[in-house]
Amino acid sequence: MYPSTVNLLSSPLFAHHYEDAPRLEHLERSYHRARSVGRHYDDILHSTPKFWRAHMDNIIVRDTTAHMLLTIQYNLVAGTVAPFAVQRQDLRPLMDEILNFDVSCPFMLSELGHGCDARNIETTATWQPDGSFLLNTPTRAATKFMPPSMPVAGIRRVAVVFARLLVNGEDRGLRPFIVPINDGHQMVKGVKSWLLPEITGGRQLDHGLTSFEGVHLPPSALLGDLAKPTNMRDHFLSAIHRLSTGALCLSLWMIPFLKCASFIVGKYSQNRTVQQGVHGERAPIISFRTQQLPVLHALAQVAVMETFALWVTEQYNNPSLHPAAKHGLGVIVKAVFLQNSQGSLSDLIERSGAQGMCPHNQLGTFEASLLSYYWDGIAFQQPKGLIAFWRSTRQGLSRNW
Repeated sequence: MYPSTVNLLSSPLFAHHYEDAPRLEHLERSYHRARSVGRHYDDILHSTPKFWRAHMDNIIVRDTTAHMLLTIQYNLVAGTVAPFAVQRQDLRPLMDEILNFDVSCPFMLSELGHGCDARNIETTATWQPDGSFLLNTPTRAATKFMPPSMPVAGIRRVAVVFARLLVNGEDRGLRPFIVPINDGHQMVKGVKSWLLPEITGGRQLDHGLTSFEGVHLPPSALLGDLAKPTNMRDHFLSAIHRLSTGALCLSLWMIPFLKCASFIVGKYSQNRTVQQGVHGERAPIISFRTQQLPVLHALAQVAVMETFALWVTEQYNNPSLHPAAKHGLGVIVKAVFLQNSQGSLSDLIERSGAQGMCPHNQLGTFEASLLSYYWDGIAFQQPKGLIAFWRSTRQGLSRNW
């Protein structure tokens, strides 16, 4: 039995849209909503049916920013830290804070100069003789790009930051580090944050730029060991393994998006009437075939997408499935869902008239979000997803998965 989030919608925290409020007020509310939803679901760390259902919950359309925070925190950050916490008792209090949303946790991988070529990031973590590390941003291109880092809502922020491990002048590859960013009110010494302008797609995260200057990290900040990997590429892919899960999670959002859009346009089509002839009676426009088709087509797509998503997530949990095959499944879902959802949302918007352009109906926001969320620090843009799809297909055929 999956916990229902319906009651949350009637709580004061979710009661109003606050359309005209300042950006910071929207952000603070989204952070508190993310905490509320996360605590409502309780344990969604593991890839259980409850974990996947949380990414198809209709409450997502109420505040996509809040659910982006949840996806980052529970999938990327908790999923990265958890394997190390199994062996390290000192990480378990942090894991409890992450899962309880006592802290907000960005996932800092990409940089201004390194997005798709993240293996070439320039941020450095230099090992010191006492076992500690100094975290630095050596160039402008090494500035962490997109993940939020400024103080918001009084919630302490602790990030997973990927940096190049330097030991006695030797590059030992990329490693994730636990890095305090701010205490909810002030930045940690040596950490600088710049808020980026809002991006297209309605309300968004407080995307930002983040740099580090001589930030001292204790030995426990390193997730992993100091040894140089025998295969740098495989080691890096293992470190960022949760990205493919994150891409699949975001793809599942298209299901509640299409459900909501279909309902809005369907109700609009029932209420909107036209007169039949000069002296005829008024009839709802849903009686016209041209109005019925986009709504019914979207509902049919949702039915297929939901069933397909459940099948894919079952396969994804198969421990015998090769990690690259899991990545391939995620890319397939992403490409198929994105292509079909874009078409359906465009058709629904076209049939919603001028009222469909009102921001509170969210139709335009859904359409823009499909692209903007794939552009940020969690996943790649659509063309790159298609390239990855063909690459995974070719590799799959050659390895007989």
